Amino acid sequence: MINKEKIYEAFGELIFAILRIDGTINPSQKNKVELILKKFENGDQIFWSFNYENNHKKNWEEIENNTLDLFLEFGPSKDYQTFFEIFEAMEIEKLDLIGSKGKKMITRFKNKLKLKFSENQEIILKLKKEDEDHQDGSH
Repeated sequence: MINKEKIYEAFGELIFAILRIDGTINPSQKNKVELILKKFENGDQIFWSFNYENNHKKNWEEIENNTLDLFLEFGPSKDYQTFFEIFEAMEIEKLDLIGSKGKKMITRFKNKLKLKFSENQEIILKLKKEDEDHQDGSH
């Protein structure tokens, strides 16, 4: 079972991958990420994970796929909106943190996440409807 702490760690890894896809992460970028994350609840936990990945240098594709899998296994959560707000804060501040490839990764990740949850929601609604139809027919 995936817990909330694990999705925050995965998000920190995803931030690393988003910055890393456009090249190496310099100390200035790392400091800017830390400043942004401090403004958010659980930002310290996210930054710890970002920093850990920065020291271990996993493949960005692997991180993106693992994060998506973890989020899907965890299920819909209001925390994802916070993560999207962090991305927006990084882009709005015009801190040159996220390059063009990183922006594409954010868009791709958001779209995949929304699509998977909407597909699952449609399946759940369809099953619920079939259940209701079955119950109505059995009376």
